[in-house]
Amino acid sequence: MTEYHNYFITSLDLHTVDLQDFQHGRANISGFRLVQPSRTSGIFVPREWLLGDIYYGRLNKRLPPVKVG
Repeated sequence: MTEYHNYFITSLDLHTVDLQDFQHGRANISGFRLVQPSRTSGIFVPREWLLGDIYYGRLNKRLPPVKVG
């Protein structure tokens, strides 16, 4: 990678990827977060998706417990 390379990463878990190998390169690697993990409102979104799937008959499964904190 050179300074003329630009990367925009669209992964939802970019914060879990070790980018240490690219720290001293001159390429531009960018990404952004769609959910702010410090807000509790975001942790219930997957549960609401699952509830919707169960309600509309797309999924027949028991809900897993939600851990907060």
